[in-house]
Amino acid sequence: MKSSFLLIEAIMGIVILSFSLVALLELNNTTISMLEFVSSKGSLYQDASLMSETITKDYNKKTKSAYDLLSLNYNIDNLDIKQILSQARYEIKVDNFSQLEFADIFTIDIQKISLSNKKNKIQIYKLVYE
Repeated sequence: MKSSFLLIEAIMGIVILSFSLVALLELNNTTISMLEFVSSKGSLYQDASLMSETITKDYNKKTKSAYDLLSLNYNIDNLDIKQILSQARYEIKVDNFSQLEFADIFTIDIQKISLSNKKNKIQIYKLVYE
């Protein structure tokens, strides 16, 4: 008796292989999307940590570029960097989150700063000593 694959067995093997490849491609697309999201979120957190020291209540409900905020504390001479930072625009919202008083000696305001760009929105907290 000859041992060989029947046409139905071959077709079933191809169908199973096709489903496996489609599942792997979908997993790859999901992984790429998640990496892009994490990368953009990380970039926004990095930008926010640099800019948070210059953000005050004067910037509440305004849109500023990263260059506007960073040029107050840093001397940026490179024209390419200036252009990139000028294109990175953020909507800023500053709220008082809490206030701590220490026996009439000093007060600490905790400000909640919300930064958002076209893709992401983050919140950071800043301590302001008075």
